[in-house]
Amino acid sequence: MNFSQAKDNFYNILGDYKVMTIATSQNNKPSIRNISAIIIDRRIFFKTDINFKKTKQLLNNENVAMAYHGISFEGKAINRGLLDKEENKFFVDLYNKYFDKSYNSYYHLDSEILIEIVPLQAEVWDQDEEYNGFQMLIDFENKEAKRVDYD
Repeated sequence: MNFSQAKDNFYNILGDYKVMTIATSQNNKPSIRNISAIIIDRRIFFKTDINFKKTKQLLNNENVAMAYHGISFEGKAINRGLLDKEENKFFVDLYNKYFDKSYNSYYHLDSEILIEIVPLQAEVWDQDEEYNGFQMLIDFENKEAKRVDYD
């Protein structure tokens, strides 16, 4: 599997939206929690309140790790600004579509910001047609992928 195929597989597994786990850290103290992610045009987004611990950590340290089932990856968090900005409307509409209960319960334009996660390195655990386990290691920065068979 080449880089392009591995990248396609990565985003196909994630689909259009997922509840994922994100790890952030500040002062060498890591913390994890779930976030509701929207994946569009091979870009990963989630909203968060500017006052939350994770947000403060992200704004001070952009390095994150995320996981969903057999996928784990490291990346960078980019603050895309308040949700009420016109350029963030695409996310608001999709969030309402996929996470309507959360949208209706926790949506506050005045304190919610949009975060984009840019994957840098990923591990995807998978099986081939004969049920042999393997890892696909994806290096997004260098556009490389490598299969590592698991005994």
